[in-house]
Amino acid sequence: CKPVVKMVKLQAKRLEVDDPDNLDMINDFILNGLRYDFFGEELGKPTESISEKKFDISVDAEGKRYNILGFIDKLFLYAQKKRAIIRDFKTSKAIFKGKDITDNLQALMYSLAVKHLYPAYMQRQPEFLFLKFNLEKDLLGESGEGVLQMDDISDDELEGFEYYLTEVQEYLEGFSEESALSNFAATQNYPSDGSFGGPLSCGFAKYPKQLKKDGTPMWHCAYKFPFD
Repeated sequence: CKPVVKMVKLQAKRLEVDDPDNLDMINDFILNGLRYDFFGEELGKPTESISEKKFDISVDAEGKRYNILGFIDKLFLYAQKKRAIIRDFKTSKAIFKGKDITDNLQALMYSLAVKHLYPAYMQRQPEFLFLKFNLEKDLLGESGEGVLQMDDISDDELEGFEYYLTEVQEYLEGFSEESALSNFAATQNYPSDGSFGGPLSCGFAKYPKQLKKDGTPMWHCAYKFPFD
């Protein structure tokens, strides 16, 4: 589809990832996502299918006070089942592990947003598709390693999350320079559960543009070293 090809190339150029290798990777990601139940019909035809559903929710009642804002990549609603599938596409190099699975803030946030926007849908299941990995089902019907389907998040869990968000709201309102300097990733311990955090999120480079043994640039967080 020529208009779509043109749009993808324009966006890639804007993000400076329009070299052949990156364009091939983008094509692979798109194909992978399209091949995995893209229309949400595995559970039957959805009552409603929404792409990039925006949410902007403010709550100030019953001891809860918070604001959340975001987009859900793909949302499928099944009225008869009162079920919502909340899908998020990931282009990261690694699949979630450890706390990224057991205590995933994004899954909680999206489920809370759906609860507010569509209260009739009592079953809410977040799922993450890691487009760099295999998504296709095998002969036994098991999905590929790139599919992470989370358990439904209950109302009780979401209520606890709302009180957590209230604490976060209070913390942010009192945020200062001293707060900003007190919790840098580089000063934390390396994660022991296989998740991605602490110094890992800064990268191992000791100076800008440091090269690996194979001569390629060593990745590091854009904010690790001083810059103008």
